[in-house]
Amino acid sequence: MNLRILLLTIFTSISATLLAQQSAEEILQQAKSYYEQDQTRQALNLFSKYIAMDSSNAYAFYLRGNCYADVNQIEMSKSDYMTAIALDPELANVYYNLGNTYESMEQLDSAEYYFRIYIRKDSTETDGLVRLGNVLKYQDKTDSVLYYFEKAYAMDSSNLMTTYFLSQEYYGMANFERTIELSRTAQKIDSLDINFYLFHGLSAIKLGRFEEALQKAEAAIAIDSVNIDAILLAIEAEILSQTKPESIQMDSSYRYKFTNYRSSQLSELLSREDLAMADWSQLIEQKQVLGLDQYFEHYIAQSKNESYSPYSARGNVQLREFWQSENLAEVANMAPDVISTCPLNLDDLYKVAVANYMTGDIKGFRNYYTLYFGLIESLIATGDGQGFETAFIVASTSDEYAILHYFGLGSQGQSLHHSEGHSYDVLKTINDYEEQQDLYFMIDLPFGHLGSTLSNTGEKKDKKKKKRKNKDK
Repeated sequence: MNLRILLLTIFTSISATLLAQQSAEEILQQAKSYYEQDQTRQALNLFSKYIAMDSSNAYAFYLRGNCYADVNQIEMSKSDYMTAIALDPELANVYYNLGNTYESMEQLDSAEYYFRIYIRKDSTETDGLVRLGNVLKYQDKTDSVLYYFEKAYAMDSSNLMTTYFLSQEYYGMANFERTIELSRTAQKIDSLDINFYLFHGLSAIKLGRFEEALQKAEAAIAIDSVNIDAILLAIEAEILSQTKPESIQMDSSYRYKFTNYRSSQLSELLSREDLAMADWSQLIEQKQVLGLDQYFEHYIAQSKNESYSPYSARGNVQLREFWQSENLAEVANMAPDVISTCPLNLDDLYKVAVANYMTGDIKGFRNYYTLYFGLIESLIATGDGQGFETAFIVASTSDEYAILHYFGLGSQGQSLHHSEGHSYDVLKTINDYEEQQDLYFMIDLPFGHLGSTLSNTGEKKDKKKKKRKNKDK
């Protein structure tokens, strides 16, 4: 009797254990099912129930760690990943995800550490090589970046993410031919990926192959007609293709600068009898694109116009109010007022262009931004702003600030200087990294106009005084 009771007890215990094990397995499978369906909260709950029943399964900790990462519970995610590799050091993907986790926490040295372990655990996977390369790049350890990108590309040249980062690296190194070579290969793999048309076009610009750049830009626009980067590339390429080749050359910072329109040559340009201001509205209506040299000539010719008033070109007050209240439709409608001012206010022109884009008028945006880009790039092409001899030439002091905005700089002050018979504004600028820099602007045109205006005003007052004196006699 006692023996029968003992056997029944043992059988019941074994059955209960088997039932519990089956139940845990069912919970795990259900958790995985939720996980694969991206039902993260449900999966997280079941993984936690399973782990409470069996805390020896490294893969369960790994998957729960992924769930925590998906709901942005980074510390919990990291803790589960650490437990997973403690239970199974050969679980390679955990190291990759730990690298991700530390990168998201901006702990780049730890991210580098785990990505390095990952590529040792799985030497056939390219993503780890690319991610390690990027983490090294963020740490300015540039010597190894190209090595890992090239290694990943050699393993799988069809991986577009690898090709993208490798193209980006070569573009940053100014190896434009290699960037184009990679981009061409990528375009054959995926003819709808705009990134590689842009890389190709931007590199062609730097190599002076403007028609090729324009072709790639238009191909990108055909894929995505509102892609702002493609439109801007097309605008730049078309303007440069219309520019006289002998009038520009690339400087050490890979920007095109004028060879014949520098501050020392301004008086020679102004003496030309054929110098005349363009009809901006006609350019817009006819969708006419000029070269940089032509845009600059028309810009400077504003100073010969009778309505030229450089110190009153502070921008349209009503437009500014519409802009601040985000009434973009009204900003776009003010285009005729903006382009009728002399000199043209470049910041206002920029706002009109952006308003056209934001209200869905892509053609209008392209027309107005072409005019804006052509004018402001032509001013930047007159020098580098680093000193008196290489100062940017402006016809209005408001354009000094338009150039600052274009460069993404803020102003911390301005001072007037005179050197060798010329007048200059020097603006103290600051960028987003709190770095300060002085930028020089030659203001002979607006300053000379101001002097002439004051002189004429003084003469008129003198004449009035003389008339009163003569009448008294």
